[in-house]
Amino acid sequence: MRPDQEATWEVTMKNLMGTSFIAQLKCIAGTYPPFVALSEGDIAAKSGWLELTHDSSRSVAFRFQFLSQTEDRFHYAITGAEEAGYYADAALGVSLNSYVGLYHLATVENVWKFDFTATGLDEEGFWLRDKDGYRMAVTEIPHAGFVSIPGVAGVPRLNVASGTLARFELTAVRALG
Repeated sequence: MRPDQEATWEVTMKNLMGTSFIAQLKCIAGTYPPFVALSEGDIAAKSGWLELTHDSSRSVAFRFQFLSQTEDRFHYAITGAEEAGYYADAALGVSLNSYVGLYHLATVENVWKFDFTATGLDEEGFWLRDKDGYRMAVTEIPHAGFVSIPGVAGVPRLNVASGTLARFELTAVRALG
């Protein structure tokens, strides 16, 4: 797409699927914050884990590289976009503890499925499933080194093992040539 076309090009899931693009993810999961960001803090620093925040300026940009399509799913390799800094080109993967993050490890199997089963392709929301078919969810991790403190809210992080199912929308979308 040429820059002068951008203002008239309508971004819908219908015209994005089957193409490659860069976008940020907005999460819809109960009362959790909506913006997907890289983890911060002493324990999680440089872990690449993805967490949710109310601070839109922390939203991370992802590159969605189209791989293939089945009757009801679109398959993508997802990596950090150039704007992700240290995590540019790092693959979206799942840790041994089931946390979703951007990882530089060569062993990451980077196939993610856009699932429109419940919403349909005409709707904006979708689920993301890992290579094994598990949907992304949100779980809270305690602030104090994985030790729960009563009355203290944890950090909402994305995972594929448990928690509140996370539906996503795309924001700040840019088509790739």
